[in-house]
Amino acid sequence: MIQFRRIRNDLFALALFAATVFVALSLAGHNPVDPPSTLAWPAAETASNLCGPAGATVSYYLFKYCGVGAWLVLVFCFFFNDTAT
Repeated sequence: MIQFRRIRNDLFALALFAATVFVALSLAGHNPVDPPSTLAWPAAETASNLCGPAGATVSYYLFKYCGVGAWLVLVFCFFFNDTAT
């Protein structure tokens, strides 16, 4: 018999792991002058983040609102993923 609850939990854990890796790469490749930042004039036209424009946006807002604590968001996602499985 197919255990739909286990499949749902496994898919949730996989999606959370993918999001954790995405956030980790976004934070690791953070460049303060990537768009949507206004720190540089003229503004950079392309994002140099490892995850592209989406990663630049995620890392910008995480650092803007959490500061260095953005890395704690990553640690929280990692440990939450560990307990979700």
